[in-house]
Amino acid sequence: MYAISILRLGPAHFQNLVYIVYDVRTRHAVIVDPAWDEPAITAACHSLGLTLRGILVTHSHSDHVSALTGCIGERSVPVLMSRSEAERIGLAASSFLDVQNAAEYRLGSLRVKAIMTPGHTSGSICYLTDQALFTGDTLFIEGCGDCSSEEGSVHDMWESIQRLKACIDGDVLVYPGHQYESGPGARFSSLLENNIYLRMKNRDTFAAFAGRKSLRGENG
Repeated sequence: MYAISILRLGPAHFQNLVYIVYDVRTRHAVIVDPAWDEPAITAACHSLGLTLRGILVTHSHSDHVSALTGCIGERSVPVLMSRSEAERIGLAASSFLDVQNAAEYRLGSLRVKAIMTPGHTSGSICYLTDQALFTGDTLFIEGCGDCSSEEGSVHDMWESIQRLKACIDGDVLVYPGHQYESGPGARFSSLLENNIYLRMKNRDTFAAFAGRKSLRGENG
């Protein structure tokens, strides 16, 4: 059985959700998108009696990786992320596992499946562990990630959302990188019903809507 500890870190007006996923029996753990406060993340792992077995990085924006180096420290733990994202922040090839779409990884007693979801960035990844999907800035409870940066693409985001709709079970719980209104842990079936980006049927309509100039609080 897996459990999830949620840390809300960063500026009060735009906090990140940093997740610690662990096996309640073995106490093996992975951290998803370590950012802002390495001491707080390390302290949370210590207080739960966890052994870190890996780090999952959804993408390379600083608010998702600023505590990565500190969390690695002297530990020899695998860092899962895409090559393009690792290169963007200057990680050496020996410092990460180049994640491939649909590949499954075993980190201690934890099993993780990677789903490539470019759009917010070209190398964005979602991670599926047990019945939990960690979406970074690809998918939020109410929306999807901003695609207006140089490495973003609304057309890639459309394809990524279709990929998630095709492979994620409705009972899977969604844990995004930020909270806007509803808290993390909503069922994917709820997003299919209520998230307008998942309800759209036409790529061009989606691209026009998702690509419009919008407030950061709406699209991440």
